[in-house]
Amino acid sequence: MESGTFAVDPEPWGGPWRLWDEIDPGEAEARGIYPPVHALSDGVPGASVIAPGDIRGTRLIPEKRGGACCGVDEVDGPNMACEACALPVATRVDGCSLWQMVRLGSDVAHRVPVDGIHLLIASQGQPVKVPDGLDLDPCRPDHTDI
Repeated sequence: MESGTFAVDPEPWGGPWRLWDEIDPGEAEARGIYPPVHALSDGVPGASVIAPGDIRGTRLIPEKRGGACCGVDEVDGPNMACEACALPVATRVDGCSLWQMVRLGSDVAHRVPVDGIHLLIASQGQPVKVPDGLDLDPCRPDHTDI
């Protein structure tokens, strides 16, 4: 994802997962999946996807690193937590052969129109403070890059 942009994935993504032999072929075909795959996501659809450097107020959950050989992936579910409440709020994907992104589940993050643009929040309706501009300083303790 390019910094300052976002996308919405209309498809289910992430866990829980169903193995291929548990899936009705018609269901898989309706989702555009034809060859057998190991598993199919039964996750919540509608995740917002942003660039890793655009997220604030979160920290990585080291034990949810996933199975990527270098970096983190989505295998173990949400791997980023809110710094304030410690609830899992997002999944960072950043491993070899994977697109770098942060996925905010539609059940925890909501898009709110602000002055003709969108602001992604996961604050349970509480006010959100947004710093001026992008923070690209890798020395800041709240920076989510590894």
